[in-house]
Amino acid sequence: GLLHPTFKSKYEFETSSKLWHIVESPVSNHIFVVLSGDSETPGSAGVACLSYDSNGVLDLEWETTNSSFDTLHGITASSDGSLLYVSSRGNGSVYVFDANTGALLSTSSGVDMMIGSSTGIAVTQSQ
Repeated sequence: GLLHPTFKSKYEFETSSKLWHIVESPVSNHIFVVLSGDSETPGSAGVACLSYDSNGVLDLEWETTNSSFDTLHGITASSDGSLLYVSSRGNGSVYVFDANTGALLSTSSGVDMMIGSSTGIAVTQSQ
């Protein structure tokens, strides 16, 4: 017979967080979620890390928000799972986060980006 998905768990963010893209860690039982934010709720944009156990139960590990984040969108993880790269549709920046703690490590402004409907980020180098 057909297999039907079974609901396991949910984690509810604030309504103003406006969840966007999600990516899994390549090395652990963590998923990372972009919070696009709401222009009427400063500080609602950011990124969050959820862990899941063998039963699929979700737990929040960390959440990083900041009023300077502007319409966050794309997300990808480094191949070793230690860094997260998050793009901004609002100001053209790429933010680099520590995937273990959620600490903002650096910001690259004025990056030429192609943001597609998937979770990835394509960065092109200007001449």
